[in-house]
Amino acid sequence: MGKLFDFVVFPLLLPGILLWLLAARLLSLLAPFLVLPMIILGRRLSWACPFIPFIWKQCGWFQGTLLRIGFEATYTMNV
Repeated sequence: MGKLFDFVVFPLLLPGILLWLLAARLLSLLAPFLVLPMIILGRRLSWACPFIPFIWKQCGWFQGTLLRIGFEATYTMNV
């Protein structure tokens, strides 16, 4: 079974693995372009999260916004 997999099955899987890795790389290159829309949406939806003004008072605007972006990024990764 080992030689069958090594010399027959795995070479047939290589194009699919290559496409999968290329798709993952393309998605990773798109990530920086999604930061600005996330910031804009985060500002517009601040009314929906009543704890955001409290976070801004406690941490300041810049650090509070970074905290919010980090939260949104981890939330969207897990959902």
